[in-house]
Amino acid sequence: MTISLRSLAFLTAYESVIAKASFRRPQHESFTKFHELMLALGNDLRVMDAQSVSDRLYDLGFSNDVPADLMFDLATGVGKTRLLGAIIVYLARSNQTKNVLILASRNAILDKFKRETDPLSPKYLFLDKSIMSEPNICFRADVSSFSPDESRLNVFILSPQTLIGTKIGMDGDFGPSIRSYLMDADDLVVLSDEAHHIANQEFGAWREAVAQLKPKLHLGFTATVPQAAKKQGTLLIRFEDMPA
Repeated sequence: MTISLRSLAFLTAYESVIAKASFRRPQHESFTKFHELMLALGNDLRVMDAQSVSDRLYDLGFSNDVPADLMFDLATGVGKTRLLGAIIVYLARSNQTKNVLILASRNAILDKFKRETDPLSPKYLFLDKSIMSEPNICFRADVSSFSPDESRLNVFILSPQTLIGTKIGMDGDFGPSIRSYLMDADDLVVLSDEAHHIANQEFGAWREAVAQLKPKLHLGFTATVPQAAKKQGTLLIRFEDMPA
């Protein structure tokens, strides 16, 4: 059986991540489900527009939100951050994106992400430097001075509050504002920690800010999936039990 170059790229990325991630069962099964979904898209994210991604996912049984909105629901303590980082590595290694936005609404989580982007951290977000070069990272304090690098993976770790603020819309030292840069990126993927906040009607401005960036995918990670999300079909995979 002949395997396409696209499928080979995904399979290579998948196996590289599995070898380094030390997943628990729920993480492993969630990651495998996402891998299968990416293969089923039939084309690379960077050459599909947001509507095409949404239409294809709708054909596969998900909601028709634009941007496509998928949610990982794993119990507290299973390791959502590990899964989030693994998915970023997978998407970068399979040549799906060079621009990723991580959103976290609490300072404690943002600080945790910052610590875990240090390659010396035992919980290194990007798994292992042997499978992906160290990304070019923008934190909240860097939005005026950050310079994206087209030869590297650019990772923006921000709060939704920063995303709807004025500073991110101001031209920076490198030129266009971070908001303009993200809106113009044709391969943007957004990953939201504690995504039940983004899905909550009370935080509509946050959802609108994400939608305005026109990402190809919005991936949410939570242990508390809102009822509305379940009814809309945005749920990607759910594990209610803790791993043995």
